[in-house]
Amino acid sequence: MHLLKKVINFLSHTPPRPHPFVELELKSSIFELINVINSIDAILPQLSQFIDQFNTLIQNTDINVITDADGTLSIDVPSSMPDKETEKLSKKIEIIDRLISIKENEIEKLIEKGSLIDNQLKSKDPDHNSEILAKIKEFERLKSKYKH
Repeated sequence: MHLLKKVINFLSHTPPRPHPFVELELKSSIFELINVINSIDAILPQLSQFIDQFNTLIQNTDINVITDADGTLSIDVPSSMPDKETEKLSKKIEIIDRLISIKENEIEKLIEKGSLIDNQLKSKDPDHNSEILAKIKEFERLKSKYKH
């Protein structure tokens, strides 16, 4: 009988909570993920603005932008465009393209970091709601607007 009482007593108690370090680690990961998402949220509008500037510049100047297999950017301009204007346009396109590349790289690194944290959180809490997936979709949507 004594063993039965011990078993009933054991089963009637709530399960032990994880060690406080586990909970602290989970909270730390959540805060880190929030920081990553906030950083992405700050960069996405910048990227969007640069892409819009790039596309508007191309449309307004009637030029074609071409990227070769090595990733070298070149422009095809109307023959009536003066050399000085072509040079100015080329520099402007290169600068905007470089800014877009920098922002894309920053976001890609943040998404990679956020995805790792997100996967860790999912392994510890199956009910974890992933916010990083929406950021990935937004990033992919922006990248699809930037083609040359």
